Order: sequence, then structure tokens, then C-alpha cells
Amino acid sequence: MKFFFAVMVSLAVHLVLIMAVMPSSALKEMESGRTGESDIAKRYADGINRALPLDAQALASLEGVVARISGEDWSRQSFPGTFLAAAKEAGLPAKEVELVPALDSDRSKQGRLDIIVKTKWPEERGISDLLIYGFLAGEGTLKSNFSSHRLWVYLDAEDEGSGRAAFETMDCRYFRNGKTSPSGFLYNSTWSE
Repeated sequence: MKFFFAVMVSLAVHLVLIMAVMPSSALKEMESGRTGESDIAKRYADGINRALPLDAQALASLEGVVARISGEDWSRQSFPGTFLAAAKEAGLPAKEVELVPALDSDRSKQGRLDIIVKTKWPEERGISDLLIYGFLAGEGTLKSNFSSHRLWVYLDAEDEGSGRAAFETMDCRYFRNGKTSPSGFLYNSTWSE
């Protein structure tokens, strides 16, 4: 009994010491039973909840970009360079585009490819960046000669953190062809950090 009592006292002392050195924000999170949502995840979720259609002017501008690159090569070998050039032409802060074996092993075994776009996402830029990347992925995969399955957009928001959004390329094609709305397209995405 004395041993049990000593163990309980020791545990209580350790718990008090841990609580004393733990930051108050961590205490609040522990008390609420969950970890806080990151700033970039909040911005992403808010953007989806406010997902407005691209206005007519933005859509016309994007169609113009597509028209200017219509003669470009969207084949497997040239896809990353063509996509990056189109993104820059559309005014997007894309840094890098890669065509890689599918990130999940089952699809990779089937010979599927994923598109990875690495981009800055400054505070002043909204969710429309993701719509435009999806639009361009739809254009590229409609014209490509390979079996792509997923578009990954890696977002770097500096102080807000970073994360990635995944879109099925079939959804990108539907969006490119006006068969799904911006909100429908975004709601089908998956977000991770």
C-alpha cells in the first residue's frame, strides 16, 4: 500500500511539473481535446466555402493562355515544361512542375502518373489559383499521351505554413470543359499537411 501511495505521489508531482513548463497555447489545445487547425488549412477551407466561379474576364484570360499554348507539346516528356510555361503565362507563382510515378503504390503499379505543382501561396492570393491549376491540368491531360490520375498542388504560404491539395485529373477535365462548377471541383479535393 505504501509503495502504491508513493507511486501515485510521484506521478502527481511529475504531472504538475509538466503542466508548469507547458506553453499556455498547448494547455488550451490539450484542454479542448484537439490540436489547433493551421493558418494555411483555415485559408484553404475558407476558400472552398466561398468558392465563387471564375468571373467572365478571368475565364476569358485563361482561355487566351490556352489558345497561346495550343501548339505546345503536352506529351509525357514535355508536359512539365509546358505546364510550367502555361502557369507563368497565367500569372501564377508556380516554381516547379513534375510528372512522377503515382504517389500511391497501387496506382503506381498500374503505370499511373501524378502531376506535382510546387507553388508559392502568398496571403494576398485566393483559392482561384487552385482553380487555374486545375483548369490547366485538365487542358494538359486532355491533350496528353499518358495515363495521369492525380494533380498535387504543394502550397508554400511561408508564415502560414505549407500543405498540399490533391485533385483527380478527371475532375480537372470536367472543370476544364465546364461540366463541374468551381465549388464542386474544390469540394472533391483532399487536403493534407
